[in-house]
Amino acid sequence: MSGEAIDELHERYLEKLTQVFEEHKTKSVVSKDPLVRDLILDSGADLACITETWLGPEGGVSLSEMCPDGFVVLHQPRDQGRGGGVAVIARKSLSPRGIPAPEVVGCEFLLLKLGSRVQLGLLLTYLPPSCVATALPALLESVAGLAVEFPRLIVLGDFNLPSLGNRSEAAQEFMASMATMDLTQREPTRWFRPRRLMDPDRFQEELGEIPDSLVHNSSGSLVAAWNEAASGALDRIAPLRPLCGGGPQRAPWFTEELREMKRHKRRLERQSCPAALFRVTRSLLKVEEAEEPLQGRAEEFVQFLSDKRIQRDLDSDWAVPAELPGAGLSHIIWSEFEPVTPDEVDKAVRAMNAATCLLDPCPSWLVSASREVTRGWLQAIINASLMEGSFLQPLKEAVVRPLFKKPSLDPAVLKNFCPISNLPFVGKVVEKVVASQLLRSLDETNYLDPFQSGFRPGYSTETALVALTDDLWRARDRGYSSILVLLDLSAAFDTIDHGILLRRLGEVGVGGTVLRWFSSYLSDRSQSVLAGGQRSTPRRLDYGVPQGSVLSPLLFNIYMKPLGEIIWRHGVRYHQYADDTQLYISTPCPFSEAVDVMCRCLEDVRLVHQLRPYLDREALLTVTHTLVTSRLDYCNALYMGLPLKSVRRLQLVQNAAARAIVGAPRYAHVSPILRELHWLPVGLRTQFKVLVITFKALHGIGPGYLQDRILPHSSQRPVRSHRLGLLQVPSARQCRLAGPRGRAFSVVAPTWWNQLPPEVRTTPTLPAFKKAVKTLLFRQAWG
Repeated sequence: MSGEAIDELHERYLEKLTQVFEEHKTKSVVSKDPLVRDLILDSGADLACITETWLGPEGGVSLSEMCPDGFVVLHQPRDQGRGGGVAVIARKSLSPRGIPAPEVVGCEFLLLKLGSRVQLGLLLTYLPPSCVATALPALLESVAGLAVEFPRLIVLGDFNLPSLGNRSEAAQEFMASMATMDLTQREPTRWFRPRRLMDPDRFQEELGEIPDSLVHNSSGSLVAAWNEAASGALDRIAPLRPLCGGGPQRAPWFTEELREMKRHKRRLERQSCPAALFRVTRSLLKVEEAEEPLQGRAEEFVQFLSDKRIQRDLDSDWAVPAELPGAGLSHIIWSEFEPVTPDEVDKAVRAMNAATCLLDPCPSWLVSASREVTRGWLQAIINASLMEGSFLQPLKEAVVRPLFKKPSLDPAVLKNFCPISNLPFVGKVVEKVVASQLLRSLDETNYLDPFQSGFRPGYSTETALVALTDDLWRARDRGYSSILVLLDLSAAFDTIDHGILLRRLGEVGVGGTVLRWFSSYLSDRSQSVLAGGQRSTPRRLDYGVPQGSVLSPLLFNIYMKPLGEIIWRHGVRYHQYADDTQLYISTPCPFSEAVDVMCRCLEDVRLVHQLRPYLDREALLTVTHTLVTSRLDYCNALYMGLPLKSVRRLQLVQNAAARAIVGAPRYAHVSPILRELHWLPVGLRTQFKVLVITFKALHGIGPGYLQDRILPHSSQRPVRSHRLGLLQVPSARQCRLAGPRGRAFSVVAPTWWNQLPPEVRTTPTLPAFKKAVKTLLFRQAWG
């Protein structure tokens, strides 16, 4: 850069210059040495590379004046004539060492090593315009040799190539040659918005209430106005600024006492930040972060998603059956949306995960924290969309982040990634409102499959497995053998046919403006892939619904409804959880028992032992719950009736985890420790879970297929058991085998329920019931 440019940049350094590598074409540093020195200090740079120093071999006063305290300067002057010269000013902590550079006629080089343990090669070069044609091939040859010597190599300087940014023919040839040496052009500056400046009060003040002139506008103009207003308000309170690396502390007032106070503040922050805790945990356990497996493959992955067509991949000899006659409604029962109120907008926003999409004008958490002002904007956008029956185009684009399914799979195979779609926050709020009204309509028509447990409140994998195992144990009790077939649909969300889905919605009784809205929601969607820091070009989405949206799970359940009807018509029993289907039939046949309970938590208990010297007790409890007790509790309702030896194995795992938390010796008596931690033993944890599931089923907040398995106590005449809330236990005469009877939910749940005191059974709310049952079981365990 010119001397005038240095003067101008010196005035603007606080705004722009804070990059780690700063390359200055100074065209003589003579008389500019104080400016260069101040520029390095004020920008926070660790390394400054200068071309065209115009200094002779002796350097003179300018070199020493340019070099701040704690820095060292390395200089390579031009061999003959005036001008030229390159210099590097580096912080001493980088351990810079100059080494002999290759000789290229007409080209000026400065080669040095940085770092002591992990060495980095840095080549600074100046190529005069008159020597580009003759010296460039020799320069590339020298760089190729250095790339072999230095696995980590940075090449920078002034190459005097015309239109390097616009990629002229010469520039393209240069970049292609560099690419063959595995050298890529890097963006020098990372920009960010300081979160500490994102104050919700200031954001609300800058954003302001929605103008009256916009309230009754179309949804398209409202979304455009929102994006402009929100991004403008964010720019004013927290403008983008370049990210600079932290240098040594230069503030003399920052005392040791202040440093200790800052550490204490960070500790308090981490107590309410599980992400920070597990970052520390991973570093202590030396868990290696997975490398980005899709580096440079964003375009390939988005093409892979666009090419998914299940029917096209089927054998041509297979006959695709026509649509079965549905049991849908013959008339429209839902044709208009209900306008949303401010309270409903608040409820929808509070229920949203505050994940921010790349397409959002401002962070989602800031929108949620500024509801006093954003409420009016969101209400206007939602109501305009619902009344028009349209879903706006800017809200239809998804940014897909591929999630690697598990480490044991091959990262080179694209189908081993799960495409998770990030969508604009405003669009997800609109979806949340529509999903709430759609779910209410489905409940009124009782359309949803009663055996579909995915994406429904009160349903879970555990409730589905409880019902499934209950059926299998009861079948075994009758002397039957059962065959279980597990099916997993391939690319279930990505291959939904929009036309079929709209017909399904019509069968539910959806029509008018509502059906028009869903047609708009599904049409003209697009998606791009963000992988390895690279974003692909958007591609049109003609099939499927985005994974990660609010409406997609509910639409998927509607789309899959006929599958259950087909299975049921063939006399086969089934359960579904999202795209996983379990088919089972039972036939009279001898059956042998094989119970195998896997205890895979002891390895994680050893990890807790390793972490104990570094984490306080509260943090250890959190880590132990994540690694150990959460696994013991997952689907532990299925542990009812386990043989005592299996329960003991699980109890050993819990005991080891408890001793690890408090640091007790291996053979220390564990009962006082469990009591101190307020932990129930494994067997009673199972009983607690079964009783909670039973309470939910009885009060209509659990699956209907479980409610059908537990019946109130019946009698020909009024008895006291009716008032006490007792349940009917299947008679022993109905069961031939004691083992299956002791493991069937329909037998165990009523038995344990009836053993509860009347005041516990009649508790009106779930939180109060949980508290009462846990207190009862805790006293039973520990007195």
